[in-house]
Amino acid sequence: MPGLARYLSVLEKQIDRLTEKLIVDDDEKLMVNQIANLSAQGISYSGADAPRQGSLAELKLKLLPSGLRLVIIACVVLVEKDAGQGEHKISLDFEHLNKADREILIKHIHGKQMEALSGAKES
Repeated sequence: MPGLARYLSVLEKQIDRLTEKLIVDDDEKLMVNQIANLSAQGISYSGADAPRQGSLAELKLKLLPSGLRLVIIACVVLVEKDAGQGEHKISLDFEHLNKADREILIKHIHGKQMEALSGAKES
């Protein structure tokens, strides 16, 4: 039923837009744009400030371009000093991520992969 699938896709996008409008984030000014490698199980990024390996961290992720926000508790599993740039490579595993948020994350990652594949085909 391709017609129903298209209709549900449009509804899903509208719900995402409404959710974005309804969420008021006072922490928006404190958020930092950070390039990261993201999966449904964890995240890896580079930064000057390194948390202690084995510690827990609260992550507030804003997924772009959708603007959806997730709050995730993660365990710091790897901290490596990058001698060349003076930054640390930091890897975290998601400890507490509910099923609905994991689905949002998987959907976001899938969308990014599809964009990358589309861009590669056009080049």
